[in-house]
Amino acid sequence: MRLHGSTTALLVMLALSACGNDATRPGLRVTRSYVLESIDGQTLPTNFEAASPSLTALSGTLSLDSTGSSTATTHVHQTPSNFDPSDFDTVLRGEYRFRGDSIEIGFFGTCRDLCVPNRLGVVSDSTLVLEYLIFMGSGPHSFLYRLVSSQP
Repeated sequence: MRLHGSTTALLVMLALSACGNDATRPGLRVTRSYVLESIDGQTLPTNFEAASPSLTALSGTLSLDSTGSSTATTHVHQTPSNFDPSDFDTVLRGEYRFRGDSIEIGFFGTCRDLCVPNRLGVVSDSTLVLEYLIFMGSGPHSFLYRLVSSQP
């Protein structure tokens, strides 16, 4: 049996698309919201930088949207206050990619300036743990997020 070029290409595409499941494809897109539960095993609020000024994480969220974008926000208190106000938010925007039960959050293009290392993590049914190599000048830190909402 002889196959034409377009038929062969179609068969190859079908065979490749049958390999693996959606959870192992880097293109998996979801809409999920998480709330920050602990840093380095310590429930919030927790101090994650003891040097002066001391930094305490009060709350945080992590959002993944269906376009592949992510936003991590952490509400921080600084003592003594070098800024006014002493409470402020850190916001890290980026992209995300799943590979099985692993996730990478950050930037996947060419770095043009000072770039924060991508955060690597593990996802379960109800939690997401991200390793921050650097957060607010210190690190590494392990952030545990609890799932609060999800859409396929």
